[in-house]
Amino acid sequence: MPQQFTSFEISTALNTQNTPSIREELIGAVSKYVPPDYQKAFSQISNTFIPYIGLWH
Repeated sequence: MPQQFTSFEISTALNTQNTPSIREELIGAVSKYVPPDYQKAFSQISNTFIPYIGLWH
């Protein structure tokens, strides 16, 4: 059975720091992905299901 580590053990072993500046930088980097893009979602769904339906018939 593989050994399991807690997040504290991993961060301690890697000597990483969870400082507020790193957290704020990460939030800033991913914040543009928060609002949904319905046009992109519709195109991805149609690109997936239309060929699938075409192969099914």
